[in-house]
Amino acid sequence: MSRCTALLIALAACSPSSTKPAMPHGTPPTPATAGGDAAPVYGALFENATWTFTGEATTTPPVDMGPQTKAAMPTVTCTSVVDTVGTAKRAVVTCKSGAEGSGLLNMAPAGTFIATDAGLWWTFPEGQGLDAAKLDPREMLIARVAVAHSTEIPDPEMEGSAMRYHAAAGKDGAWCFGFDMAAGDEAGWEMCMTAARGIVSGSVFNAGATTFEVNYTRQ
Repeated sequence: MSRCTALLIALAACSPSSTKPAMPHGTPPTPATAGGDAAPVYGALFENATWTFTGEATTTPPVDMGPQTKAAMPTVTCTSVVDTVGTAKRAVVTCKSGAEGSGLLNMAPAGTFIATDAGLWWTFPEGQGLDAAKLDPREMLIARVAVAHSTEIPDPEMEGSAMRYHAAAGKDGAWCFGFDMAAGDEAGWEMCMTAARGIVSGSVFNAGATTFEVNYTRQ
Protein backbone atom coordinates (compact mmCIF):
# COMPACT_ATOMS: atom_id res chain seq x y z
CA MET A 1 0.00 0.00 0.00
CA SER A 2 1.37 3.41 -0.94
CA ARG A 3 1.85 6.18 1.63
CA CYS A 4 -0.78 8.28 -0.16
CA THR A 5 -3.39 5.52 0.12
CA ALA A 6 -2.53 4.78 3.75
CA LEU A 7 -2.90 8.43 4.69
CA LEU A 8 -6.22 8.74 2.89
CA ILE A 9 -7.62 5.70 4.69
CA ALA A 10 -6.67 7.21 8.03
CA LEU A 11 -8.07 10.63 7.13
CA ALA A 12 -11.32 9.26 5.78
CA ALA A 13 -11.84 7.21 8.90
CA CYS A 14 -11.81 10.19 11.19
CA SER A 15 -13.10 13.34 9.63
CA PRO A 16 -16.38 14.64 8.59
CA SER A 17 -15.95 19.07 4.16
CA SER A 18 -17.89 19.49 1.20
CA THR A 19 -16.45 18.79 -2.19
CA LYS A 20 -13.26 20.74 -2.59
CA PRO A 21 -11.84 22.14 -5.85
CA ALA A 22 -9.70 19.69 -7.75
CA MET A 23 -6.07 19.89 -6.78
CA PRO A 24 -3.85 21.67 -9.31
CA HIS A 25 -1.63 19.61 -11.56
CA GLY A 26 2.12 19.85 -11.32
CA THR A 27 4.22 20.73 -8.30
CA PRO A 28 4.15 24.43 -7.38
CA PRO A 29 7.27 25.88 -5.74
CA THR A 30 7.77 24.97 -2.11
CA PRO A 31 7.44 27.81 0.40
CA ALA A 32 10.33 30.03 1.30
CA THR A 33 12.27 28.98 4.37
CA ALA A 34 13.70 32.30 5.50
CA GLY A 35 14.10 32.80 9.24
CA GLY A 36 13.21 35.87 11.26
CA ASP A 37 12.81 37.25 14.76
CA ALA A 38 9.04 37.74 14.54
CA ALA A 39 6.88 35.03 16.12
CA PRO A 40 5.46 32.66 13.49
CA VAL A 41 1.69 32.55 13.05
CA TYR A 42 1.65 28.98 14.40
CA GLY A 43 3.62 29.82 17.55
CA ALA A 44 0.67 29.19 19.91
CA LEU A 45 0.77 25.49 19.05
CA PHE A 46 3.99 25.31 21.05
CA GLU A 47 2.81 26.97 24.27
CA ASN A 48 1.14 24.05 26.11
CA ALA A 49 -2.15 25.73 25.23
CA THR A 50 -5.81 24.68 25.47
CA TRP A 51 -8.53 25.74 23.01
CA THR A 52 -12.29 25.21 22.81
CA PHE A 53 -14.10 25.06 19.46
CA THR A 54 -17.68 25.03 18.26
CA GLY A 55 -19.02 24.96 14.73
CA GLU A 56 -21.30 23.38 12.17
CA ALA A 57 -21.23 19.93 10.56
CA THR A 58 -22.62 19.48 7.05
CA THR A 59 -23.46 16.13 5.44
CA THR A 60 -24.12 15.99 1.69
CA PRO A 61 -25.23 12.56 0.40
CA PRO A 62 -25.69 11.66 -3.28
CA VAL A 63 -28.77 13.38 -4.74
CA ASP A 64 -30.70 10.10 -4.83
CA MET A 65 -30.06 9.37 -1.15
CA GLY A 66 -31.53 12.42 0.54
CA PRO A 67 -31.00 16.12 1.17
CA GLN A 68 -28.04 17.92 2.64
CA THR A 69 -28.21 18.25 6.42
CA LYS A 70 -26.55 20.65 8.86
CA ALA A 71 -26.10 20.30 12.60
CA ALA A 72 -24.26 22.04 15.41
CA MET A 73 -20.84 20.52 16.01
CA PRO A 74 -20.34 19.17 19.53
CA THR A 75 -17.98 21.36 21.56
CA VAL A 76 -14.39 20.15 21.30
CA THR A 77 -11.48 20.94 23.62
CA CYS A 78 -7.92 20.55 22.31
CA THR A 79 -4.71 20.66 24.34
CA SER A 80 -1.09 20.81 23.19
CA VAL A 81 1.80 19.19 25.06
CA VAL A 82 5.17 20.52 23.97
CA ASP A 83 8.69 19.11 24.04
CA THR A 84 11.81 19.23 21.89
CA VAL A 85 13.31 16.77 19.41
CA GLY A 86 16.91 17.75 18.81
CA THR A 87 16.78 21.37 17.71
CA ALA A 88 13.11 21.16 16.70
CA LYS A 89 10.00 21.79 18.78
CA ARG A 90 7.24 19.18 18.91
CA ALA A 91 3.61 19.74 19.92
CA VAL A 92 1.29 16.77 20.37
CA VAL A 93 -2.28 18.09 20.22
CA THR A 94 -5.12 15.90 21.49
CA CYS A 95 -8.82 16.73 21.24
CA LYS A 96 -11.82 15.42 23.15
CA SER A 97 -15.54 15.93 23.01
CA GLY A 98 -18.56 14.86 25.01
CA ALA A 99 -20.21 13.62 21.82
CA GLU A 100 -19.28 11.92 18.58
CA GLY A 101 -19.37 13.67 15.24
CA SER A 102 -17.12 16.62 15.89
CA GLY A 103 -14.80 15.71 13.05
CA LEU A 104 -11.85 17.16 14.96
CA LEU A 105 -10.85 14.30 17.20
CA ASN A 106 -8.39 12.82 14.69
CA MET A 107 -7.76 15.73 12.32
CA ALA A 108 -5.91 19.03 12.79
CA PRO A 109 -5.81 20.71 15.16
CA ALA A 110 -5.27 17.20 16.55
CA GLY A 111 -2.02 15.55 15.59
CA THR A 112 1.72 15.97 15.95
CA PHE A 113 3.32 19.23 14.83
CA ILE A 114 7.06 19.78 14.33
CA ALA A 115 8.52 23.30 14.09
CA THR A 116 12.04 24.01 12.89
CA ASP A 117 13.77 27.23 11.92
CA ALA A 118 12.32 26.63 8.44
CA GLY A 119 8.63 26.09 9.21
CA LEU A 120 5.88 23.70 10.33
CA TRP A 121 5.08 20.04 9.61
CA TRP A 122 2.13 17.84 10.74
CA THR A 123 0.97 14.26 10.91
CA PHE A 124 -2.35 12.92 12.21
CA PRO A 125 -2.53 11.23 15.63
CA GLU A 126 -2.55 7.61 14.50
CA GLY A 127 -0.56 8.07 11.33
CA GLN A 128 3.10 7.74 10.50
CA GLY A 129 5.41 9.48 12.93
CA LEU A 130 7.50 12.50 12.02
CA ASP A 131 11.27 12.16 12.19
CA ALA A 132 12.52 15.67 12.91
CA ALA A 133 15.86 14.78 11.33
CA LYS A 134 14.28 13.61 8.04
CA LEU A 135 11.53 16.13 7.29
CA ASP A 136 10.59 16.42 3.61
CA PRO A 137 10.65 20.12 2.63
CA ARG A 138 7.82 19.46 0.17
CA GLU A 139 5.60 18.50 3.11
CA MET A 140 6.07 21.77 4.98
CA LEU A 141 2.67 23.27 5.81
CA ILE A 142 3.84 26.85 6.18
CA ALA A 143 7.19 28.58 6.38
CA ARG A 144 8.26 30.37 9.56
CA VAL A 145 8.08 33.58 7.55
CA ALA A 146 4.68 32.86 5.99
CA VAL A 147 4.61 32.57 2.20
CA ALA A 148 1.63 31.48 0.11
CA HIS A 149 2.15 28.15 -1.65
CA SER A 150 0.40 25.05 -2.95
CA THR A 151 2.76 22.08 -3.14
CA GLU A 152 1.46 18.86 -4.67
CA ILE A 153 3.25 15.52 -4.31
CA PRO A 154 2.00 12.88 -6.76
CA ASP A 155 1.89 9.27 -5.58
CA PRO A 156 4.25 7.27 -7.85
CA GLU A 157 2.41 4.06 -7.00
CA MET A 158 -1.12 5.23 -7.87
CA GLU A 159 -1.94 7.30 -10.93
CA GLY A 160 -4.12 10.32 -10.15
CA SER A 161 -3.38 10.22 -6.41
CA ALA A 162 -1.55 13.01 -4.63
CA MET A 163 -0.97 14.87 -1.39
CA ARG A 164 -1.11 18.67 -1.26
CA TYR A 165 0.27 21.05 1.37
CA HIS A 166 -0.86 24.65 1.14
CA ALA A 167 -0.84 28.05 2.85
CA ALA A 168 -2.47 31.41 2.03
CA ALA A 169 -3.25 34.69 3.74
CA GLY A 170 -6.68 34.69 5.42
CA LYS A 171 -8.91 37.29 7.04
CA ASP A 172 -7.94 39.78 9.75
CA GLY A 173 -4.24 39.05 9.61
CA ALA A 174 -4.57 35.26 9.85
CA TRP A 175 -2.73 32.73 7.73
CA CYS A 176 -4.56 29.54 6.75
CA PHE A 177 -2.65 26.34 6.03
CA GLY A 178 -3.53 22.71 5.59
CA PHE A 179 -3.30 19.35 3.91
CA ASP A 180 -5.43 17.63 1.24
CA MET A 181 -5.30 14.05 0.01
CA ALA A 182 -6.78 12.61 -3.19
CA ALA A 183 -6.79 8.88 -3.95
CA GLY A 184 -10.21 8.28 -5.45
CA ASP A 185 -11.88 9.86 -2.42
CA GLU A 186 -10.62 13.14 -0.98
CA ALA A 187 -9.99 14.25 2.59
CA GLY A 188 -8.11 16.95 4.42
CA TRP A 189 -8.13 19.97 6.68
CA GLU A 190 -7.33 23.68 6.93
CA MET A 191 -6.54 25.76 10.02
CA CYS A 192 -6.25 29.54 10.37
CA MET A 193 -3.96 31.14 12.98
CA THR A 194 -2.41 34.44 13.99
CA ALA A 195 0.67 34.98 16.12
CA ALA A 196 -1.37 37.01 18.63
CA ARG A 197 -4.56 34.92 18.84
CA GLY A 198 -3.44 31.41 17.99
CA ILE A 199 -6.01 29.19 16.30
CA VAL A 200 -9.03 31.22 15.18
CA SER A 201 -10.93 28.87 12.83
CA GLY A 202 -10.66 25.94 10.49
CA SER A 203 -12.34 23.10 8.65
CA VAL A 204 -12.02 19.39 7.98
CA PHE A 205 -13.53 17.32 5.19
CA ASN A 206 -14.01 13.85 3.81
CA ALA A 207 -15.46 13.62 0.30
CA GLY A 208 -16.44 10.20 -0.99
CA ALA A 209 -19.89 9.12 -2.13
CA THR A 210 -21.16 11.22 0.78
CA THR A 211 -19.36 14.43 1.67
CA PHE A 212 -18.80 15.46 5.28
CA GLU A 213 -17.60 18.92 6.28
CA VAL A 214 -17.03 20.61 9.62
CA ASN A 215 -16.33 24.33 9.93
CA TYR A 216 -15.26 25.47 13.39
CA THR A 217 -14.30 28.62 15.26
CA ARG A 218 -12.46 29.14 18.53
CA GLN A 219 -14.51 30.16 21.58
